[in-house]
Amino acid sequence: MVYSERHPSAAGTVPFDTISMLFNALSIYGWPSGSNIDSEEAVLFAKYHDINCMVTAYPLLEANKALADTMAGKARFRAVLTMGDKGQKET
Repeated sequence: MVYSERHPSAAGTVPFDTISMLFNALSIYGWPSGSNIDSEEAVLFAKYHDINCMVTAYPLLEANKALADTMAGKARFRAVLTMGDKGQKET
């Protein structure tokens, strides 16, 4: 029998198969990334101190390519999905 547990998070619940996790020695880790104000302050700090974010951007439609590039070590810094059609540039 497969059990699925749900744990609350800021984005909602996340179902996972605990039996499969046990048999495969898998773990789930998470950490808080700060409040909205913390994020806004970090963006403003970067803006006012001329700090550029270094990512490889992919349009949302290329999410699978972004994941494949990340797994293959081809994405530089972080792979970021964008909502527009711009992608494949390092910024």
